[in-house]
Amino acid sequence: MNTAVCALSQQDAGVIRELLTTTRCNVGVFSEAGYHALTGPHSIFPLAVTALLTIYVAVLGYRLLLGHGAPQLSEIPVIGIKIGTVLALTLNWTVFQTLVLDIAARAPTEIASAIVGPQYSPVDRLQTAYDQIRTDEAAFAKLAQADAQGPNSNNAIEASNELSYASNALLAATGGLLAFATVVTGVLALVGPIFLTLFLFESAGGLFTGWVRAIAAAAFVPMLCWITTIILLAAIEPRLALLDDQRAASTLDASTAIVTCFIIYVFAAAQFGLVIASTIVAAGFRFPARRKKEPSTAMPLSPAMQVQTDNSRIDQLVLALRRNASTYNVDAPAVSVQGAMSSTASPAYEVSGRAQRLGEGYRRMPDRLGRRPDRAGRL
Repeated sequence: MNTAVCALSQQDAGVIRELLTTTRCNVGVFSEAGYHALTGPHSIFPLAVTALLTIYVAVLGYRLLLGHGAPQLSEIPVIGIKIGTVLALTLNWTVFQTLVLDIAARAPTEIASAIVGPQYSPVDRLQTAYDQIRTDEAAFAKLAQADAQGPNSNNAIEASNELSYASNALLAATGGLLAFATVVTGVLALVGPIFLTLFLFESAGGLFTGWVRAIAAAAFVPMLCWITTIILLAAIEPRLALLDDQRAASTLDASTAIVTCFIIYVFAAAQFGLVIASTIVAAGFRFPARRKKEPSTAMPLSPAMQVQTDNSRIDQLVLALRRNASTYNVDAPAVSVQGAMSSTASPAYEVSGRAQRLGEGYRRMPDRLGRRPDRAGRL
């Protein structure tokens, strides 16, 4: 690992500028080094990826061969894309850096710059505002010491203290929060190949989904933070310029400094609130679940149809008539068969409550029923 790439700067670049520059450089270097160590020839990870891909293809072939849970024809291209994506992202640093690390680390700030319009470097503006606040803090402290017994001594001390708190809040809510998001993004990208491999299996897909949510939340933080920071600078820069003019004229006003400090406090609270909002937004990400086909259930028969019948031909005909009546008119009264089982002399079937349909007046001749009792018994 080349540590000389992120060597300390010899010149005083400023606290915020040095914090962001050092964090980005070290996170980028360690992410690349960790990726190469994880996917290198001396690591067990490539062998594990090969084994998992072999198991995945074997299970897929087994399902296609036996038809047990086989994927549909429209899902075959998606499976091929999934395998190709896993291979490309887990074994090629250039592809991984472009599609994962750059999108998560650089794309949010570029989107924020496009939203707020053309601006010169927000880092330079932020560092300038921080330096002005620290200078005004020292000026109010000197004013309080020079006029220790004067009427404005307490106001100057209060302004100096508030400016000290405001400078720390500005550093934590802007440079500190951006550095925090950069570190989280780098660490999640470092372990990304492991979670990308788990994307092959549906049972472990929840881990991959959680990883995507975490890295998305870490990517949303700098985007929202830059937008809020630029709005903050637009609000406090005129007041800081007024304090500079007052300091040059030795007419510092404590009320102007205190109002500026409270503006910084409000925006600092909004910055940390946006972190929670980013987490909530990222938590809404999920992959569409595969819908399983539910087995078709037959329509249950009415209690009047669930009767025990013997194998005689007459009973089969009665049961068929009842099913026919329930199919065409569910709300119609149940079929009542009169005299079908008691007497063979009048085997007519009367359907109560509605007109007689075609086929419902079927009759068997008594003499035929009497001549062939053995055949009726066999049916």
